[in-house]
Amino acid sequence: MHALLEASSAETHGIVVRAFVGPTLPRLPRVSSPALEVAPPLRRGGLDAMPSGSWAIIIDGVLEPNLRVETSEIARAAERGVVCHGSSSMGALLGAHVAPDAVRGQGRVYDYLRKHPSGADDLVAVMYDAMTYAPLTVPLINPVLFVEEAAAEGLLSQRERKLALADLKDVVLPQRQRSRIASVLSACGLIDRYPDYKADDARDLLRWAIGASTSLSAGQIAHGRNGPRL
Repeated sequence: MHALLEASSAETHGIVVRAFVGPTLPRLPRVSSPALEVAPPLRRGGLDAMPSGSWAIIIDGVLEPNLRVETSEIARAAERGVVCHGSSSMGALLGAHVAPDAVRGQGRVYDYLRKHPSGADDLVAVMYDAMTYAPLTVPLINPVLFVEEAAAEGLLSQRERKLALADLKDVVLPQRQRSRIASVLSACGLIDRYPDYKADDARDLLRWAIGASTSLSAGQIAHGRNGPRL
């Protein structure tokens, strides 16, 4: 993960870049440097705390209605010149549906949610450990994209695709263990080897957002985990 924080194509020198990251990249170090701050998942008030002219890299965020960021807060951030980029989870949701004019979405997850708005929250939701960020359930978007990819490659018929997607979406959040998802995929002839599309999208966005010259020493890693959780 440290290598991820050392390479990028974006010129962000002198700009505060704050990445809201949780279970999508649970082992990403909590860091604070001139190039990047890694914060807990975005919740209400998180964008209000961003300095004017800064960048918000939104990956994970709180989905509960009483805690999730509101469109009015996103609008206030945009008025102050806060540039918001999103992918993977909450960032993809905001870019695809909630605030597409203010949050610049990217990645496979964003593209899919933009084209398939129904049940988007449920596709990216996970249960996870509040201390380590380790996900305790599988985000449905990963096997869903895997099924879509298999169908596009001719490995599944359209009927098989529709059945597989329906069966995946019938699995309620607490039951989305890897073994349960594997059994759904197996029923339509697919093996349990799907990529982590969410994590791949997050890495791509972070690589782009942080400066190529960023080099974080061990002393810059903050191990404290305070603040909100998704």
